Amino acid sequence: AMRRWVLAAQVRVGNARRLLAMPLSAPVTAVAVERSAGGLGRAAVAAMQGVRVNFEDAHFLDQGRGLCGVFDGHLGDDAAAFCAERLHKHVEAAGELSSSTLLAAFSACDREMRGALPEGSESGSTATFAAVRQDGSPEQLKVLVASCGDSRALLWRKESGTIEATRDHRPSDAEERKRIEAAGGSVSDEFDPPRVDGQLACSRALGAFKFKQDAALAEAAQKVSGVPEVYEWSAKPGDWLLLACDGVWDTFSSERVAKEVCETNGEPDLGTKLAKVLQLCIDKEADDNLTLLAIELGSVPEEPRRVEVTPGNYLKTKDKEVTDQYESFCLRFGFALKKEMVPKSPPKAALTETEPVPGLGRFANLPAPGAPAPAAAPKAAAPKPEAADDKLSPLIICGPSGVGKGTLIDRIRAALPGRFGFSVSHTTRAPRPGEVDGVSYHFTDLETMKRETEETDKFIEFAHVHGNIYGTSKAAVEDVRKQGKICLLDIDVQGVQKVKERNCLPDAKYIFIKAPSMEELEKRLRGRGTESEEAVQKRLNNAKGEIEFCEKNPSYWDHVLVNRDIGRATHELLSLLRGWYPSFTQLMKVTAQRNVAFYRRAARDLMADKPDRPAAYELEVQGLGNAIPTAAAVVAALTADGHKAVKYETTMLEVVPRGGSRKLQTPRLSVIVQRAGAGE
Repeated sequence: AMRRWVLAAQVRVGNARRLLAMPLSAPVTAVAVERSAGGLGRAAVAAMQGVRVNFEDAHFLDQGRGLCGVFDGHLGDDAAAFCAERLHKHVEAAGELSSSTLLAAFSACDREMRGALPEGSESGSTATFAAVRQDGSPEQLKVLVASCGDSRALLWRKESGTIEATRDHRPSDAEERKRIEAAGGSVSDEFDPPRVDGQLACSRALGAFKFKQDAALAEAAQKVSGVPEVYEWSAKPGDWLLLACDGVWDTFSSERVAKEVCETNGEPDLGTKLAKVLQLCIDKEADDNLTLLAIELGSVPEEPRRVEVTPGNYLKTKDKEVTDQYESFCLRFGFALKKEMVPKSPPKAALTETEPVPGLGRFANLPAPGAPAPAAAPKAAAPKPEAADDKLSPLIICGPSGVGKGTLIDRIRAALPGRFGFSVSHTTRAPRPGEVDGVSYHFTDLETMKRETEETDKFIEFAHVHGNIYGTSKAAVEDVRKQGKICLLDIDVQGVQKVKERNCLPDAKYIFIKAPSMEELEKRLRGRGTESEEAVQKRLNNAKGEIEFCEKNPSYWDHVLVNRDIGRATHELLSLLRGWYPSFTQLMKVTAQRNVAFYRRAARDLMADKPDRPAAYELEVQGLGNAIPTAAAVVAALTADGHKAVKYETTMLEVVPRGGSRKLQTPRLSVIVQRAGAGE
């Protein structure tokens, strides 16, 4: 069987589309432009999603405070959103602006993020942040820039046409490579650009805590450092400050971008200039999200912030997945985009203002940061243990009828046997033949349950159905947890609302599942062949209300999953669960730089039955290219020990060898091994 896995990993180009992170079939060219004017100067920010399947950039610009920043997220947008919302608060709390207070603010923000992101989150973000102050007179300015990662800031001086720029933090840099390897990491040169442990293309970032796991090392010495480099530049009114994510800099040089933005070229509107630069990047086949911020320095009369979205090639796009991403991108900036049919005229793209999704203020519940003590190289916060015993937080799954909730629940239970349990509900109806009290339901009388639901907090949610009351008690959920299982709750939005209002399950994880569109949902409901027309319409009306509730309350959900395809949705859900519940799966990346004996010892240690590890435990062993035989040997050793290989997958990765230009297909083997007895 092991030989078959290794041979299967040698598949060629035909299997390349099995990549889990394939780019979109066409770029999302809708562009969001933010314009403002004030203490910083005349400013604009432009953003475009491009061919990426998600938009993970964020930015911050405050004319009154004289602060701005761009943040390029990876593995989700949580870290970038956190930086955009919280970093400037830490900068202000750190005290009088200086290099040391910027270092302290970055450190404090990173520490706060560790506790604020969802459990198991691997999200990280670059952070390039700038502050502009007068330096003695209105004609002299001081620009302080702190940069962490491969986003870049540059200052273009109008009089001389010269440029100063920050340094990109890439694993290929000699200093960065030395730190990574000293911390026990590796730099995978088979990728272009090279990656930390074969995964991350930047060597410094906020968040990305899976690369900051050595509590014995200072923050500046971790595999991926959260410590920025700080620059102090002198400037004058009329000079330009540009900040952009690497999608822009990987496409054009600093000189080319400065020429397009800063030099007079017949386009008076700054926002339009920036949008044109992003479109030029797309025309040059940029393969990343794009964000470009520009300020013509020098205080000007204040103009309030305003955001404009243009739909790009939305109407020319035929791929449903791409049009969905157009609509999702526009919603992020507070605009609903849809195709509007006009009688006897071509369709047009209609944009209407709405609440942004996800909503603003995602981390508004966090307290104001205190003033941290400046420190050049603070110690890393103690990491969560890699195989920590998670709290078995209840899992609440919600969504309209017809979105595939039942099928997804069945699939995750089959993939992770013995990990989930259902609570036993209470009801006031009479037992039916064969039903057992305490097993089928907890049967009780109407008066008792009515009193308990109205006067006590015994029940986390309940509903009146045909004269009877059905409900889920706190004790029933705890009973499942005491069995060492995760309580799985399939409840509607009204139930979710009650659980949230009562704060009965503060540690629960909430997932909302929806179809890609109402048209697809209607197709699925009619495809059942079991519903009357009246029933279908009722379900569709209910679905509209539930989806509207979901979109208006983004803070309710830890994740919104769009079920376009049951296989992909199952994979996405399992990936979420393995991140949220550390006891599920630990990832071991096998490289060719160490021998089989090393990885075999490490894997056996991780799979050993130790008191601080839960009963159900999985190890995902991954090997890329010439490391596949080593990965296969590790799996063979584990199965010989009695553990069970429950899933294997071979995929092809497109890589460009360092120094080369031709793309090569590199196979990757991934095997999930379940510890002996875990599913029993």
